[in-house]
Amino acid sequence: MISLDNGSWQDQEVSLQLDSRWGLPDNGKWDLYAWYPDHIRLVSKDGKPFGAKASIRLRPFTAVLLELVPAGDQPTFAASWNQQVIPASFAENSCEVAVATAPSSQETNRSWTILADVPPSKTGGWFAITTEFRRAGKPFLSLNNKPVSSLATLMGRPAVFQPVLDNPFYAAPWQTYRLRVGAADRARPVNLALRVDLPKDVEVAFTGHFIPTDPKSPFQ
Repeated sequence: MISLDNGSWQDQEVSLQLDSRWGLPDNGKWDLYAWYPDHIRLVSKDGKPFGAKASIRLRPFTAVLLELVPAGDQPTFAASWNQQVIPASFAENSCEVAVATAPSSQETNRSWTILADVPPSKTGGWFAITTEFRRAGKPFLSLNNKPVSSLATLMGRPAVFQPVLDNPFYAAPWQTYRLRVGAADRARPVNLALRVDLPKDVEVAFTGHFIPTDPKSPFQ
């Protein structure tokens, strides 16, 4: 079993060493089955079994659980398997997006307006704004990481950002707000107004990211 987790904001290519470097027989031929997030038999581009090396490309914050079996063997448990080519590239890459912020002067229930442009995209995807909390240069753990209020527009029309962290009992030094966007041939202005209950001496850093949807990827 091979467990992979891309805990970053960048697309990552992972090299699978399917030989003695990973404690496997050299010159083996292998089949790959994904158990998570979906039941998928992963095949090479030419349809042949995998040899001593294979590569898989993962979107940000994608986790997969793979089972490696000798070519022609069945996986551990019977299941219904869709077949797809192992993702080796994406039509569009994930990217960081520049954001501009304007803070308020309030000491608590502090407010910001975040401005950005969602990049053009042939497929659409997720646009995300992250907030990181720091006090005296160190991460500030806060239970108040869910916004007191938020109001957003996309191209001047109302939009709804979803807070990713929504557990009132989990203290964290961050929060991320994400918005599903469709395909577009030009950049789209987005505006997010936030009010968050944080002490005045807590610094808040904002970053933007865009993660495109890839219809050919088995892990969406």
